[in-house]
Amino acid sequence: MDVRLFQNCVQDKHFGLVQKGFEPLDFRHNPHPELREFQIFEALYRDGVYKSADVLGAVSTRFQGKSLLDGKQVADWITSSPGYDVYVVNPYPQFAYTHKNLWQFSENTRDPKFTEKSQAVLNAAGLDYDLSSVGHHHTDILSCCSYWFGTPRFWERYMEEMILPVLRLSAQDLGVELHDFLYKNQEYYGVAAKGCGSLPFLLERSVSIYLQKQQDIRALFYPSPRERVYECCLFPFERDLVATFGDRVDYWHSNNIENDETEDYFRFSSKMCGSGWRLYFKFHPMNFEHKDQRLSMPWAHESNNDHENLNRDAP
Repeated sequence: MDVRLFQNCVQDKHFGLVQKGFEPLDFRHNPHPELREFQIFEALYRDGVYKSADVLGAVSTRFQGKSLLDGKQVADWITSSPGYDVYVVNPYPQFAYTHKNLWQFSENTRDPKFTEKSQAVLNAAGLDYDLSSVGHHHTDILSCCSYWFGTPRFWERYMEEMILPVLRLSAQDLGVELHDFLYKNQEYYGVAAKGCGSLPFLLERSVSIYLQKQQDIRALFYPSPRERVYECCLFPFERDLVATFGDRVDYWHSNNIENDETEDYFRFSSKMCGSGWRLYFKFHPMNFEHKDQRLSMPWAHESNNDHENLNRDAP
């Protein structure tokens, strides 16, 4: 299997940050920074580059700092599991235990009306999705940051059926409120050279709902055993929730349980974690470009193994 993994180099410094197993992609002209990686996806699709390998993907130089994986590990994982249309790496598997889904996460970190406005955008694009019925996204469907690597078939389907209809919406199609939602610079918890609105975040979240609906597309998600979940946590409160409630959340998922109890759990846990993210990043914006920023956080000396001694909340 021919696997081609790009790392997006939008600035000169990014060429020195390309990680093992990745091929640098020169995109320094960066014509539409407000679109983030979606302008790159559009270019790779328009120019036919997506057809140059059996599986191809393009991620930023923040990939390893967020996911704790390099390109060689990803390529080895893909080649060892042939036959899928798309391979997805979720850098934050803990979110499956702290938020019902990424729409709820964004309501508690970006905009309380994020889901409502996103639904209006999808409607304007003529896309038939009901975000109110998305449900819980566990680690087998949860996708953050658009870290996906697809076959030509997936590229064609996903770009034509999800990404391009949103990118092609004009200001007139959207109206003032939705256009501002997508394109007006908003407060961001990370470090970025250029500001952006909510468009990249909406489209990042579209991977999960797209795969959930398109049952004929075979997707494989990078394994997220409990040990990896702990390693990927940014904050102690995330690890505490996973340690205390992880078995219960897994039980709900394996038994397809979504009821008042699950709604209450995710409503409270998402608000708690969203507030924690906003508070910390308000004063300490994070940049994953250079290394794993978890190592520089005040509680980095704490061991994930400490949680093995906690009494887990059994179902």
